[in-house]
Amino acid sequence: MAPVAAAWQTSLATGSTHRRRLPHPPARPRTRCTAATAIRWESIPARPRSARRGRQHSRRFPLPASRFPIPNSQFPIPNSQFPIPNSIPHNLRMPTSIPNDPCPCGRPADYARCCGPYHAGAAAPDAETLMRARYSAHVRRDAAYLLASWHPSTRPGELSLDKGVRTTWLGLTVQRTLETGPETAEVVFLARYRIGGGSAVRMTEHSRFVRDAGHWYYLDAR
Repeated sequence: MAPVAAAWQTSLATGSTHRRRLPHPPARPRTRCTAATAIRWESIPARPRSARRGRQHSRRFPLPASRFPIPNSQFPIPNSQFPIPNSIPHNLRMPTSIPNDPCPCGRPADYARCCGPYHAGAAAPDAETLMRARYSAHVRRDAAYLLASWHPSTRPGELSLDKGVRTTWLGLTVQRTLETGPETAEVVFLARYRIGGGSAVRMTEHSRFVRDAGHWYYLDAR
């Protein structure tokens, strides 16, 4: 501040209103680009393009490994530390496997493990299973099984599923199963189907079943 004050005092003493300019600081000497300087600058690695754009990673620079790696077989995690809750509702649990050929009866299983063995000749364990197998036979148009699982006292002489317009079955819902006796049972179900290109129809049926010689048979419906 002393040189500036002295400059203004000198101007006032001489009666000059001209403002004196202070001397500029000396310029810094410029560095000439020599071969050694170029080699030194080329040895410095350039930043990746992704870092210059503000991104931390790119395809050329993969993400770092997790700080919490998955334990391998040498360090297994005991199941007692992470118990599986059993309080999850059954309708929210994920299925263990997705069936490749789902059975038409509605159960979450393949046809080969559900109604397929009964269509091949195996005996149904109860009336509901027989009713589901008969519904699958309607879907797969298996008239032979429908006649074989029909009780001889009410069985028709023949059964043809090819007459008229083709019926498309849309789903089955079992409402309730009643055991009316040691050898008899009743099943109430709701079936949905469509005839040709018409609208869907809902049919509720109350079927009766009887067990004869260890085999369940369809008796009649009301």
